Amino acid sequence: MKRFVITGASTYGVKNAGDDAMLANLVQGLRRNFPDCIITFLARHLDSAYDAEFGFHSLKNLDHDTKEQSRGRWFLGFNQGDDTTHLQVIRRELEAADLLILGGNSFMEIADNNFLRGVTSYVAHLAVLAKFCGTPFSLYGLAVVDEIRNAQTRDMARFLCANAELITVREPSSRNYLEPIGADVSRLQVLADPAYGMKPVPIRDPGGKILCQEGIELGRGPVIGFNYRVEYWHDQDRHEHAMDQAALLCERLVGDYGADLLMIPNCTYTLAHPLQDDRVVHRAIRERCAVTDRLHVVQGDYPVQTLLQLFPLLDAHVSNRRHSCVFAAIHGIPFITLGVSLDGHIRPFAEQLGMDTQRVTAGGDTEQILSVFAATWSNRAELSRQLRERTAELHILAHRHVDLIAELLNG
Repeated sequence: MKRFVITGASTYGVKNAGDDAMLANLVQGLRRNFPDCIITFLARHLDSAYDAEFGFHSLKNLDHDTKEQSRGRWFLGFNQGDDTTHLQVIRRELEAADLLILGGNSFMEIADNNFLRGVTSYVAHLAVLAKFCGTPFSLYGLAVVDEIRNAQTRDMARFLCANAELITVREPSSRNYLEPIGADVSRLQVLADPAYGMKPVPIRDPGGKILCQEGIELGRGPVIGFNYRVEYWHDQDRHEHAMDQAALLCERLVGDYGADLLMIPNCTYTLAHPLQDDRVVHRAIRERCAVTDRLHVVQGDYPVQTLLQLFPLLDAHVSNRRHSCVFAAIHGIPFITLGVSLDGHIRPFAEQLGMDTQRVTAGGDTEQILSVFAATWSNRAELSRQLRERTAELHILAHRHVDLIAELLNG
């Protein structure tokens, strides 16, 4: 019986559907290869419903519960006066494990990575603890979306890559960012975004039931999905401008196509910056629109498997979140993806899918976006066929992330 400990670098268990899709691919793959395995999840927030959804049990990780609680402090358990019980529990769990699996954007530099602070530091310290326990670790579904600039982050990245038994990444660009800093990529495998491991929902009915619960009534015309992320780490003026521009786009999509706009959240996290919650952003965009009766904000907080049920209702989709576009793609729904400040987050995704023509670069104005959408709309039947064909291939590669773990452990 194999035992696994899983954790994410600022991912998994933080109300993000894309992260949870990648976690689902991992857990389902482990169950497929090791039916009787025991999976322990190191979580920021302990949640029995989340444990039941994924079929594992959770332990408290090294994160403080909220961003506010973490300010000016090291990881939970490493400050004078902290309770360290959870550290001993983590140690015992790692000692019993066959593998520690570290997922997510482990080398992200939106915030600083320092001693006992930051995303990369979190992963590196758990890897160090695993080494003390004699437990191997792997890096799963890694995404490196930009040049790694900070000297400490580079050093930790080199340590992690040198000591990981296996590294799987989403796209070739991740390798391209790791090689220049001298990271050991000899055990690195380029595959696909693990979220492609999710199966499409085959019928429209379940999504209709969700709309009934939400009190949303769609008209008889087309339905365009919409999801928008505000880059909350930037300044307030930039937030306001982004939402103003998004409102203009929404008004035009509704007016030009006689469509209902279904605003589907991808993240509903409420314990950090308010704009991390897509529902807050969507409501703010809707309030900026002159006519709102055909703009529908999905307000619920749904597990990823439930959220996917909304995508078969769509005729097209618009988002600046890669995983919202992945969810459209696996259902054969033509989409356009809007550029963000981190080009390395969106561009490799679009290129791997063979849909770079569907990408509007960051800074594109409303008319440019509408031009790309018009071409998408007129060609949506062919795009749908291409998406179904390509995502079937990426589905296999997504499963390969976990099959490689099985091969590693089975010798």
